[in-house]
Order: sequence, then structure tokens, then C-alpha cells
Amino acid sequence: MADVGLNSNLEVDQRKFHIQTSTNIDGGFIKSEVFEQGRLLYSELYYYERRRQQDDKGLERRIRQLADQFHRTIVEEIEALFHISERVNQENDAQAHEKIGRIFLFMHVYDKAEFHFSRAMELDPQRYSSGVYLGRTYYRQRKFQQAHAVLSNLLKYNIQYPDFYNLFGLISLERKQYIQALQYLKQALHYNPEYVEAHVNLMRVLLRRIQFLRAENRPEEKNKVISFLKITMQKVHEIGDDSTRKFVQQLFQQIQKGAINKAVAYADEFFEKHFEKRFPPELIGHQFYLFLKYYSDEVTFSLLERFEERLQQAIDARINYPDLWYYIGLIHLMQCRHYFLQGKDYFREATRINPNFEKAAKNRRIIENDSREFLALIKAIV
Repeated sequence: MADVGLNSNLEVDQRKFHIQTSTNIDGGFIKSEVFEQGRLLYSELYYYERRRQQDDKGLERRIRQLADQFHRTIVEEIEALFHISERVNQENDAQAHEKIGRIFLFMHVYDKAEFHFSRAMELDPQRYSSGVYLGRTYYRQRKFQQAHAVLSNLLKYNIQYPDFYNLFGLISLERKQYIQALQYLKQALHYNPEYVEAHVNLMRVLLRRIQFLRAENRPEEKNKVISFLKITMQKVHEIGDDSTRKFVQQLFQQIQKGAINKAVAYADEFFEKHFEKRFPPELIGHQFYLFLKYYSDEVTFSLLERFEERLQQAIDARINYPDLWYYIGLIHLMQCRHYFLQGKDYFREATRINPNFEKAAKNRRIIENDSREFLALIKAIV
């Protein structure tokens, strides 16, 4: 059976996007990639349940249907987010600006992210988190000088966010200011000793320091740094997940062999894959919040299902954010409302086909007479 491929062009807010979706039957997933002017912005995967089918045609029809639904939902999401952005612009809500800015940051739509973070800071100068996200937006574009300037301006407020110092460390690392990078990352770990990303970045800085000392032929200093690196690796092995522990084990083997250049490249690759490109699960909640507040009338049932699935995956992965449980509860209420109204339509159709269908007529009357309080309750909660 051949894989399925879908393509769509989308114009929104004077921008042109191309969405490309394909199936991988052997892997059991569907992948959508979003491009702007030929540049890949981001991609999303959907793993579907594999079922045994008696015939290839039935399997192909099911997979094509899943791919088409996933593809259309991605297109709907992009279009909706730009409309939501316009509506957020009409209100002076710093929190909403920060939430949608974070989503645009993940999408690599950097100009929109910059705008919303800057606006959030204008509306609430003490919203330092927006400043950190603005700095990260510049960092992602390799605008290190601008990123450094934004964070330096926040130093006077004595911010105690681990993310703030972790980002400062990343910027210093890219600028080859290794001593400063070490200081910032140690500060991040002072505020959160179990901050895995900061530990990994500390390891990356130490590896580059080892590279430098080896090139300078300073073995005593190099061995001291290697000892510190191994202590850091042990800590990461203790607090990290399975993939992080595997990374530490392989990195240790490379260091033991003296393959420092390979170790540097491997650590950078791990950071890029597991931290830079990772979709923060709380963004699912942010996105649903924005859809609910600014786009509720246009939310389709397929979008609700997609939000439900993504939130459930995060919950199944034991990500214990209370907001995830809260939002999935709201989704179930909205789905309940959808099925309730759909049920009323079906009873109406049954009585249209057979006006003497007393049971259907009775159920229809009950719903029409007593549904207002039920629907009002759901609306009040949602």
C-alpha cells in the first residue's frame, strides 16, 4: 500500500504558507510540515492506532481519512492563530500577548513573536517573563547582541528565574564567552538544582572549555574541567529521563576515548533535539485558552478532538501541569454540549420522517424545554 501525500497553500495576514502532509505506514504516523517562502518553520507528528484490516482498500481509506483530517486541522490552526493575533492586538491583555507570542516563537514566526512579547512588556513593565521570551526570540534568530541587550536590561530587577540565567548562559556560549556562560548556568542551577536543560548546557560549556585547553596544551587545567564535567554528568544521569540517561552514557564513552570533538557535536545535537525543538506541553493549554477566549465561535469539533488528543498525550506522559487537566475538562464539556445539540437535531429529524414517533417527539420536547439551564451551566463554566 502506497503512502498518502497532501499539499495546501494558505494566505493569511499577507503571508503565504505551504502545508505538506504525508503518511508513514511502516512507522504508523502522519507528518505535517509547514513552510513559509521555502523555509521549513515547524513540523508535527500524529501517531495513529494501528488496526488489522481485512483488505488493503479499507486500510488505505482509513489512513487517507486520518491524514486529510490532520492536514485540515493544521491549516485551520495556522489561520486561526493569525486571526486570534489580530483580536489580541485590540485588547490590553499582557498575559494574552505573552501566550500567543510563545506559540509564534515555537512556530518560528519570529516577527509576530517579537511584536507580542514587546507589547506585553509595554502593557506590564514588570512582566519579566516576556522579556526573557523576547531574548529567546532574538537568540533563536542568532541575534545574540540584541538578545544580550534585552537580558542585560533585566539584570537590574534582580530576577530569580532559572530560565533567565540559562538563556544568558546560552548567549554567552554562542559568543564564546565560556567563563561568563559557566557563571550564568551555575546561577540558573542555584535557583533550580534539578533544571536538566541548564545541566546539559553546563556540560556543553565544559566540553568547549576542554577543547580550548587541549588546543592550548594545558593538561592540568583540562583534567580539572573533565572531573567537574563527570560530576555534572552524574547529576544529569540521576535526575534526567531515559533519553537523557542514554545521552549521558554515550557521552561518557566518547570522553573516555578522548573523542572530545565528537562529544561536543553530540551534546549540541542532543540539546537541539530535546530542548530547542521540543514542544513545551504548557503551550497546548495556552493555545486552547486563546482559542476559547478569542475564537470560540469558530472552533470546529475536529479542533476540539485535536486539543483533547494532545492534552491527553501530555497527561499520559506524566506531565503534571494542573492546567492540562483543567483544559481537558473544559474540552469534554464543550464536546458534551456539541453532542447534546446534535442529539436534539437527530430527534427532530426522526419526528420529521415519522411524525407519529412518540418517543422521539417526547425526547425532543424534554430537550427543548429543559436544555437552557444545562447549556447555560456549560457556558458559564467554559
